[in-house]
Amino acid sequence: FLRRDGVSIGGILAAREGVWTSNDIAITHRLARTYAHAWRELKPVSTVRRLHERAFTWRWGLAVMAIAALLLPFPLTALAPVEIVARDPVIVSTPIDGVIERIEVDPSARVKVGDVLISLADTALRNRREIAAQEVALAQARVKVASLSAFADVKGRHELGIAEAELELKRSEFNYASDLLAKTSIRATRDGIAIFADRRSLVGKPVSTGERLMEIADGQSVEARIDVAIPDAIALRLKGHAKLFLDVEPLRPWSAHIERADYKARPSDTDVLSYRSFAMLDPSDAAPPRIGLRGTAQIYGDYAPLGIVLLRRPISAVRQWLGL
Repeated sequence: FLRRDGVSIGGILAAREGVWTSNDIAITHRLARTYAHAWRELKPVSTVRRLHERAFTWRWGLAVMAIAALLLPFPLTALAPVEIVARDPVIVSTPIDGVIERIEVDPSARVKVGDVLISLADTALRNRREIAAQEVALAQARVKVASLSAFADVKGRHELGIAEAELELKRSEFNYASDLLAKTSIRATRDGIAIFADRRSLVGKPVSTGERLMEIADGQSVEARIDVAIPDAIALRLKGHAKLFLDVEPLRPWSAHIERADYKARPSDTDVLSYRSFAMLDPSDAAPPRIGLRGTAQIYGDYAPLGIVLLRRPISAVRQWLGL
């Protein structure tokens, strides 16, 4: 009895008293093939072989399924640090050169229009205004003297014109000194929350004109600032969806969409070269998050095969290493 590969698996022993003819031998060969076929088909398959065949079939099936899964479209995603910032805040800057004498409000304090925020040292400007006031009084006295002498001779009328011009000049200097003195008290131009780092870091600090000191923002109007690192910029697109996981509420994501992004990358707060983008929070019944909260943002880009999504970083690293 032979297997399909020609290996013997058994046989029969036939005996007779007479001589075997060729027909008898042919019949015996045919019976042997028939018995061998029945033996092969009815013989039970070993458990080890069955498990091996099934495992081989499953491996092929899983391989095909894995290849098919890698071709499925999936959105590109990236994680980036996020911070809640004010939307359209009013910048409080220094109107004149000076030294900060006092900070009149606390960080995150609510202010109203007209409230004094910062007081600059005004000693020099106050004395300057007093001197200008005395010069105005002196010029007025000269005008009176010139007016009396103008009735007597022509020279007096000439001196009167000069005295009046000097009086106007001194008044302009007095008004200018008064304006500078008034600017030593920096006031709020809108209602909102005063946002700045620390009062002690500002008191006594010399400042120049236009230097930014603090912001006044509406606590109900906020947006998310997301610093997307350059390797993850592939997932950054305008109007793209984003989820914000704040550190204070890691199990409650906020939904948002990218509204704008910087054209050029710049170092972030962690000294990572990033594209600064801003996301608008989607409408929600809950109160907006507090300004200054931080967390992690997951941004969603265009769709790509799952294999590209999973192997994007290794492929990029290999290409950089090989120089392709």
